[in-house]
Amino acid sequence: MRHASGNGQQAQMNPYAHDGPPLAGSAYYPGTTTFAQPPQYHLYAPMGPHRENLLAYQRPAHDFFIPNDLRQELQRRNEATLQVFPNSTLPQVDDFHTLVPLDINNQRDTTPFGYQTWVYKAVDARDGNTYVLRRLEGYRLTDARAINAAKGFLRVNNGNIVSLTHDPFTTRAFGDSSLIFVTDFHPCSKTLAEHHFGSFSRNSGGRHSTTPVPEQVLWSYIVQLACALRALHSRALAARVIIPSKVLLTGKNRIRLNGCGILDVTQYDAQRSTSELQQDDLVQLGRLILCIAADNPNAHLNIQKAMDNIRIHHYSVNLYESIVWLLGAATALTSQQQLVLTSPAANQPSLLQQQSKTIDSFLASITTQITTVFDSSLHSEDLLTSTLSRELENGRLVRLMAKLDLILERPEQSPAAVSNNSINSASTATPMYLGPINSGIAAFKPANPATAHIHQHHQQPQIHQQQSQAWSETGERYYLKLFRDYVFHQVDVQGNPVVDLGHIILNLNKLDAGTEEKVMLMSRDEQNVMVVSYKELKRGVESAFSELMKAAGSGRR
Repeated sequence: MRHASGNGQQAQMNPYAHDGPPLAGSAYYPGTTTFAQPPQYHLYAPMGPHRENLLAYQRPAHDFFIPNDLRQELQRRNEATLQVFPNSTLPQVDDFHTLVPLDINNQRDTTPFGYQTWVYKAVDARDGNTYVLRRLEGYRLTDARAINAAKGFLRVNNGNIVSLTHDPFTTRAFGDSSLIFVTDFHPCSKTLAEHHFGSFSRNSGGRHSTTPVPEQVLWSYIVQLACALRALHSRALAARVIIPSKVLLTGKNRIRLNGCGILDVTQYDAQRSTSELQQDDLVQLGRLILCIAADNPNAHLNIQKAMDNIRIHHYSVNLYESIVWLLGAATALTSQQQLVLTSPAANQPSLLQQQSKTIDSFLASITTQITTVFDSSLHSEDLLTSTLSRELENGRLVRLMAKLDLILERPEQSPAAVSNNSINSASTATPMYLGPINSGIAAFKPANPATAHIHQHHQQPQIHQQQSQAWSETGERYYLKLFRDYVFHQVDVQGNPVVDLGHIILNLNKLDAGTEEKVMLMSRDEQNVMVVSYKELKRGVESAFSELMKAAGSGRR
């Protein structure tokens, strides 16, 4: 929020400050120069859209907090990011340390890239972030220009592509000549091969044991991968590795294309045009969807049988035609495959068969499915926004407790004692407390009733004047100490400790809001009683903390 100042400049307003900049026409509003709190900034209302019309008593307690499944998923990802192997013998690779292997399959497959590959999680010492190192074992760089072939992928920023974050480099840290690719780390992710074909067995009749994948999930895969290909093709690049083991599932139906740019380096000497590689991307996309729809990782080896399986699963004609169109983008198909692509189902007139074989024309022909996937993503965004609203400013109470701990029971002398050694000392009685009341008078009762003094609630208690260094025990700091014990050191009638989180959160929220409600604070010997409002307590916290900040000067904060 900005306000115009007298010189025409815009003054920045701090919504958490008690005394903001003067507003134009503030004379019409009484009390604008007194202590004020931004209206209801501490209150939070549920954000829509609301799918369930439930009353307050019908909602479970966990409905007011982040959902358990989302919290557990985020905690698992955090734990996976921080996971380390004790006594690991893996070396440090340049600036990357704390390597943790991510491969769960001991069988090395050299088919995708032509080299035996290893995948590690590592921490970059330069920025402290976690990345993935993909190591190509035994690679020997014969042409320095091959490394530059991957630089184009560094400029690609797409939500469905695992980003290449550093220039590829060679290393001998593993005892051989290895090529290293550094990409973003997505914890707890798995490949589509693991997700859909993890239990596939050749002894099971060539079928996957699970139920067919829902068509909406297949369209989600198609749309996301098509968006990734468009981002690459628009920069004259090609993915070249659209296979189940190189597509990561990082969330619910959220996929990212992995391994882009590796073949551009390892097969730098192979002369293939960009248009040919992009046409092959379309064919690989069709094969991937065909394998998932047919529940068989080898379905592309027998397209006729795979197409029959798609019909058995009762997928729509649009999905069938899309797969046919993608597979028809190949320039070299066998006669048997061409026969399948000219089947009666594929001969139905459609927009797919009338356009050129580019990713843009493909996207233009599946706009209906794109809008459906986009609508689903908007609903997911609404859900996350609503969940985030429940956790909004959940650090307020932590900041408030940090301020109280900084103020109370400091061992050094008062920040103001350097210039003025005369400060007020507090009673040495150990405080104990009652609860909130609605009195408008604050009374401080010493042990001797004859010396009792009655003060207005805006005044500070004073016992006697003497030289003291107990800055945190005097003035407003004293009733902050009483309030601290009232919140955290409650006891029952038998003198047993009371551990009530609701009591703590309730009173800290009232203090953070600075309400007009009064609270009675009483010493443990029941000789000293104070009545003070939460507004005065909050003002005392801010005043004492400001004094500490001024005394800190240019020190570290």
